[in-house]
This record gives sequence, C-alpha cells and structure tokens, in this order.
Amino acid sequence: MKLALCDDNAQDLCRMAELAAQYDPNMEIFSFSSAEALYESTLDFDAVLLDIEMDGPNGYEIALRMAQEENHPVIIFVTNSAAYAVRGYGLALRYLLKPLRIETISEALDAVKQELRSNRLTVTLDGISHVLKVQDIRYAEVQRHQIMLYTADGCLSFRGALKDLVSQLPGRWFAAPHQSYVVNLLYVRSASKTELVLTDGTRIPISRRRQQEFLHSFHRFLGVYQ
Repeated sequence: MKLALCDDNAQDLCRMAELAAQYDPNMEIFSFSSAEALYESTLDFDAVLLDIEMDGPNGYEIALRMAQEENHPVIIFVTNSAAYAVRGYGLALRYLLKPLRIETISEALDAVKQELRSNRLTVTLDGISHVLKVQDIRYAEVQRHQIMLYTADGCLSFRGALKDLVSQLPGRWFAAPHQSYVVNLLYVRSASKTELVLTDGTRIPISRRRQQEFLHSFHRFLGVYQ
C-alpha cells in the first residue's frame, strides 16, 4: 500500500510517520508539510492521512478536490478536535483524534485495506462479468425490473432490484432521492427540495417521502450539518 501523510506540524507529521512504519515496515510512506504540496504531487496514493486544520488550502478543501478525481485515495482525517468530525462527512473513511496512538492508526489502516478490497462492483450482463470502480458510478435508475447503471464510460442495463445494488455500495457516497434512483453524491452539482442536478446536467427527481432523508445525507456529505 502507498500511503501519504500530510500535516503542517513537523512534530505531528514525524509521529504519524513513525506509527505508520510501525504498523507496516514495508509500506511506502510519503510525507507532506502542506495540503497544496500533497495535491500537486504526481504520485498516486492508496490512502492519505490528512490533517484538517492547516493554513489554506486546509485538509478539508484538498480532500474535496481529491474526491473529484477519477482514482482518488481513501482519506483519513486527523484532527485536534472532535467537532471537525461533522465537517467532511462522506469524504473521509475515518477521523483520528490527536495525539495519535498505534492502536488507532492500526485500526484505521486495517479499515483502509478493507475499503480498497471492496471498492469494486461486479455486475453480470449476458453471462459476462463487468468489474466497475465504485467512484465511476454516477447514478442508477430502475425501469421495469431493469437497472440502468450510468458510469463514466456509458450505461449498463441488467435485471435486478435497486435495493440489492444499494446494499453493495458505500453509504457514505450514495443516497436514494427517489425509490427508482440512487446517486453518487460526488456527482451532485445542486439540490433543491424537489430535484437534484448532476455535474453532467442530468436532472433527477426527489420524492416527497425521501426528501428529508436525502437532503440530510447530502448536507452531511458536504459538511453542512443541519
């Protein structure tokens, strides 16, 4: 696993590196003293331990940029305050409170490994199995027991129940605005009480029954807890 560490506090960054190396001496570890330096790196990381409270751009802002990329890393936020755990819900797999301990680092990196293994969705179409990256899925719609799965590369259609598909998708990224739809919140550009618009301009209805639950999930994902 290739791991990036980012903290503008030199002592905290060093401690993070020591604990990560203790967890797995063979892991590739790269350290950055600013969020901007991390974002500008040309390396591809499997995971990032990212301090939230840095001078601009801060960790949350860089995590939001990363989430829009095709192959973004799993993000673990590191913070001095539990109050920051609300901000960035959906972006981070875990939140770690300082001072860090080997137990918390180990649990977080174990979760990262599990997340990396489950970051694939397999669907069968005409006897052929298609393996998709979860982050490439924009939304899914059910029509007469057929699931229309829209991805960055096009659309796949197969028989199935939407609830079965939803059970295979990470809940922190996906939400259902309507009984016939599930959307990847990474691709939502805007949302009103009755409709959401994706980044490609697709408009999807928000049903009255799902309105409160969906908007709550969307706001938590954006870090705007209401």
